[in-house]
Amino acid sequence: MKKRLLCILLFALVLLTSLISFADPEPGEADAGSDTDAGGEVAGHIELTENMYHSYLANGEKMAESDTLELYLVKVSDEEKGIKDAPNIVIKDKRSGHEWYSFTNMEGMNTTWAKKIRSLVLLYYVVFKETKSVATETTALDASKAEISKINNGFKIHYEYSNLDIKFDVHFTIEGDELVVDIPFDSIVEGNGQGAPKAGIVSIEVLPFLGASNEDTPGYVFYPDGSGALLYHKAKSEIDKQSKLTLEVYGEHSVDLEIYEKLEESSLKTTNMPVFGMKQNDNSYLAIISKGEADSLINLYPSGYIMALDRISGEFVYRRFYNTPRQDKTIVLKSEKNIIPNDRQMRYVFLTGEDSDYSGMARAYRKYLVETGNINNVLKDATAMPFGLDLFMGIKEDRLIFDKYIPMTTFANAEEIYNLLIENGVQNINLNLIGWNKGGYGEYPQTFKPDRRLGGVRGLKKLAETVTQSGGSIFLEGNLIDANKKNGGFSVRNDVIYTNSNTLITDPKSQKYLLGPKVVLERFTKKFVNKYAGLGISGFNFDKMGTYLYNDYNKKNPVTRQDAQNIWSEIFNASNEQFGKSAVIGGNMYALKDVSYVQDVPISDSGYFVTDEAIPFYQLVVHGFLPYVSNQANLFYDATIQKLKWVEYGCIPYYELTYLTSDNLKDTEYNVLFTSYYKDWIDTCSETYKEFSERLGDLYKTNMRRHFKLNENVYGVEYENGDTVYVNYGNYDFVLDSGEVVPKTSYIVVTSGGDIR
Repeated sequence: MKKRLLCILLFALVLLTSLISFADPEPGEADAGSDTDAGGEVAGHIELTENMYHSYLANGEKMAESDTLELYLVKVSDEEKGIKDAPNIVIKDKRSGHEWYSFTNMEGMNTTWAKKIRSLVLLYYVVFKETKSVATETTALDASKAEISKINNGFKIHYEYSNLDIKFDVHFTIEGDELVVDIPFDSIVEGNGQGAPKAGIVSIEVLPFLGASNEDTPGYVFYPDGSGALLYHKAKSEIDKQSKLTLEVYGEHSVDLEIYEKLEESSLKTTNMPVFGMKQNDNSYLAIISKGEADSLINLYPSGYIMALDRISGEFVYRRFYNTPRQDKTIVLKSEKNIIPNDRQMRYVFLTGEDSDYSGMARAYRKYLVETGNINNVLKDATAMPFGLDLFMGIKEDRLIFDKYIPMTTFANAEEIYNLLIENGVQNINLNLIGWNKGGYGEYPQTFKPDRRLGGVRGLKKLAETVTQSGGSIFLEGNLIDANKKNGGFSVRNDVIYTNSNTLITDPKSQKYLLGPKVVLERFTKKFVNKYAGLGISGFNFDKMGTYLYNDYNKKNPVTRQDAQNIWSEIFNASNEQFGKSAVIGGNMYALKDVSYVQDVPISDSGYFVTDEAIPFYQLVVHGFLPYVSNQANLFYDATIQKLKWVEYGCIPYYELTYLTSDNLKDTEYNVLFTSYYKDWIDTCSETYKEFSERLGDLYKTNMRRHFKLNENVYGVEYENGDTVYVNYGNYDFVLDSGEVVPKTSYIVVTSGGDIR
């Protein structure tokens, strides 16, 4: 309960400081040109049936077709609300006959909502001359012009809002089994060419009602919270589900060091995948934000929020809001003047039959990543189960007069531990060194020099030689982003990030900062890569770059989130080019095309109030391409549950050890490492590795095909080679339909040939 309460409180904090905060009008709320004929919700029970609006389709115009899909332009009217021939779309899946509508028919709503549910896009804008910036919503039906024209394999709509002097195009095309929605940046016009524009685009929400469903339609909404999460279609019942959930792709768009710290301490996860989906019976779609994902939102509207429909949509952000102080010391919310200059694109992949569940959605996304070259396959040539090992090296203990340096694990000690594991049968070790640099853990920005008290350059080089000769990989972990004032080595004026109002971003004590992405790139490429090319390491392990993505408004080095994403990629590849590999802590999808090893992969959701079930969507996509780890087994509250979670989610075994006992850390900032003494864990590491190697075999480099639930405690994972893993978290044995027994708090592997491991 405390964990859930913390999640809710932090979620509320995030919303209060969010970049864009919109309040949907109540359905009975009066608006310009509207009536107030609705009650407390737009509609209670809504009949949604297969082909519910077939008459629209019969009178629609087919605009594009592929072997699997047909795209229709239909005109929707509501004489009572003054709506005539509102352009909407229907996508017909030729394989199943299922029809997907961009709109719904509902009774008892006011004019505002009648327009919203018949709009292909919703526009949020800001009027610049107003003292306080507010994002105002308007619908596609409020446009003064919506000009439709044919394009190759589809059509486009040219929207004009003459009262705002805003224009933009939206393209709808069919490519195979995908509907592609594009908003070309060069189509956007703000102003009339005479002076500064009157208004600017804040964001555009795309197809807000596509596939909206209620309890009469078996299925669910998939959304990328943590490892993945589901909301099942049902009637609104729980009062805590009458709220909208907005997920910011790749983490918080605003930068607040206090919030970052709280999020790290909480169970809230990063939205690390720019995807979402909707399932109706045996049909579904997976939406992929394929352009502009670094500046996008995913909006989940559960049944009970305004109306009795589950719906989900993507939203492209073009401007953000920021707080700026006034001379009277009050704070005013302002919007950015400049628009974020990127093309935006959504790809809706339509699925049917056995491919329509969340496993099929994951396979579709994996296919997309492979075809676009956005996932690195490093396991295809592996010959042994990988193993994850962190060794904590050095740290300073703060004291009143003289700080004390604690060498928890020297390079020679690390070599001893590594050799012990090798002697005990552990192979393919991904060794990650923490606190290896001068001064130890927490010395930001790092000097990129091995601490001499740990054995210096010579000791690290010898360790690296031992690791690589035995077939392992050795990574140096480093936080290149954080900067600590007490450590110096950077300029507060030139090197750290600022807000749009030219305000320094720091913590309340003015001790911590974030370095600008361009500064990070220069520091890494000039101060580390070339200088230490001869160490023999496998690569660098980048802390926080897999979860942190931020703007920098410092006039010396301005950077957008998309720019930052590209810079992180440059840094990963600088490590690849010089050392051979790179690793990352946190698994945002933009990193997966470049890195060879991923740490801190989520194996749960955030515990949001809308969630019915957590799923391993992330793992279904990534498994078989990259080795990944979640939590260290020696730091988890229940080793048995942790191991079962590893098995279900396809994680490799993972431990964090030290040469000295962990009580030496009790007065340091790394006191979370409460049990790490290598002599206590060597046997466990070896036994776990042997078990995984023998029972799970080559599954570590095999793609997952399907994840499924047999009951509240028993889950199955089917692999592409035909093997199926069954995991039983319960306190009683479980008998499969085929007769095999899955023992309590254990697992079995049923091979494609019927053998049991």
